[in-house]
Amino acid sequence: MTPPIPLRVLFYTDSPVVGGAENVARSLVASLGPRFQPVIAGVDPGVVVHIASGREGAATRVLDKVAGRTDLRTVAAHAAAFWELDVDLVHVNRHLWSGQYGLLAASWAGIPALSVVHGVLPASSISQRVFTVATARLAQRYVGVADYVTREVRRQLRMPSERVTTIYNGFAPPSAAGLGRPGGSSPEPVPVLYVGRLAHEKGADVLMRAMAAVPGTTAVVVGDGPERPRVEALASRPGVTGRVRFDGWVEGWTARYRPQVVVVPSRFEALSVVALEAMRAGIPVVATRVGGTPEIVVDAVTGLLVAPDDPAALAVAIGTLLADRPRREAMGAAGWARVAERFRLDAMVAAYEELYTGVAQRPTPARRVRGLAHAVPPELRRRAVRAARAAGAVRARPSPRPTLADQVATAHPGALRGQVLLVGAEPPVGPAPDVERWARWDRNVRRLDSSVVADLSHPEALGRALYDGVLAVESAWPPSCRRDTLANLWEALRPGGTLLVVSAPDPGRVWSDADLLGALPWDRRAPLAAVRALLGDGRLMARVDKPRGVNCAQASAVAGQNAP
Repeated sequence: MTPPIPLRVLFYTDSPVVGGAENVARSLVASLGPRFQPVIAGVDPGVVVHIASGREGAATRVLDKVAGRTDLRTVAAHAAAFWELDVDLVHVNRHLWSGQYGLLAASWAGIPALSVVHGVLPASSISQRVFTVATARLAQRYVGVADYVTREVRRQLRMPSERVTTIYNGFAPPSAAGLGRPGGSSPEPVPVLYVGRLAHEKGADVLMRAMAAVPGTTAVVVGDGPERPRVEALASRPGVTGRVRFDGWVEGWTARYRPQVVVVPSRFEALSVVALEAMRAGIPVVATRVGGTPEIVVDAVTGLLVAPDDPAALAVAIGTLLADRPRREAMGAAGWARVAERFRLDAMVAAYEELYTGVAQRPTPARRVRGLAHAVPPELRRRAVRAARAAGAVRARPSPRPTLADQVATAHPGALRGQVLLVGAEPPVGPAPDVERWARWDRNVRRLDSSVVADLSHPEALGRALYDGVLAVESAWPPSCRRDTLANLWEALRPGGTLLVVSAPDPGRVWSDADLLGALPWDRRAPLAAVRALLGDGRLMARVDKPRGVNCAQASAVAGQNAP
């Protein structure tokens, strides 16, 4: 019996930073069953890589940021990318007033979408509110990460109740062995710990004001953000100076610190991931009574709740718990049990898998085309994909500033002529002399998704003897594929062509001449040498000219002999 075709789910985010929503998406991507194949797309390469790191081999795509509501060209490019990635549905990761461009692009591509709302913030403008409400019904379903969020989606986006559901964020079952003692052999004892972005909605400034009323207590701030200078200034005031330490972002903070209390002084909050992580580690929480926090922290049971923007009340709650160790331990145990019961990772994953299956069954033009495509033999499908990609190589728009290709042309005049393949490099600003056609894979290295990178190392991915020159940025392929990728780039060159490989400024990543030449499948009887040049931004470039006496058949034979 033929196994079912995996459901391809595109995780789309327009977030410029990694936060709780992105961490939850990463956990979900890592935990989906084999029936689901995640693909990650977003406007920030760091965020995309972070989410994709949860699952080895997940395809990624970094998209241009939409400049505004009139930038329909970029939205159309997003829709084209969704179609090219061949996904069955789009999961838009967002807060209440974001993600609308992802929904619009999915609609244009004819792909069903669901929208997962992780935050409820005030709209930045009336026009943003109107536009978001107008595009809200492009999503087949909405998910709120707390009942509070679900209510706000129904009220502010005017969504029918049956189209909005609640799925709590989930975590792996906590270990009783680590109760009150977060993982790690010797975590640092900390009286008060704050974890989160240093932004207005997170209320770190309120904690700094409260610290003045809790004398003799020290605190550690884990995180960074736009409000850091202001928060640091408040921590330098008389009565607080020297009692607050800023550690920046710390991966796995529950393994690094052993706090007595974790403080979550947010002004706005949907479902605090920090509070859940603290409770999972058996640490009592002092938090503000906002958003979905009361659904996590049970007042006087798993922690203490206070009013937002009230430093005095926050100070009293912190002081109360610091002075009462038995109560802290009881609250920590109760919080651990609550997370184990109500916020489980397997329950979250099962709920999303069921939702994905239902949403993806909605018939759309994209689904019908893919259904027909799967009836075509695999080899014929691969040929069609390669032909479509080759037909899609178009002349790139000139860049307003000098590009990598300009620097190469300056360092090696005449190297870029005839038909040139660009891999991870932008074409020159002006028309280059003698350049008949710029065949490009992509103008920007960041936009090379993992499937394209894999294609670069696939035999015959770039054809044979098609180009007079190849300009390739080394970071456009993973280190494990360097040998195969170089062999394909070399095969793509005509005899007498020029291969130019650009390396990053980091000396540890620059190949030696022996490494570069040893990886190329050339006829060892022919003379060959690599020429190094330093580009304007400090990057090193290796130039290798292919001898005219080496043909593709010889190169292919040698490549086969040298294959690991």
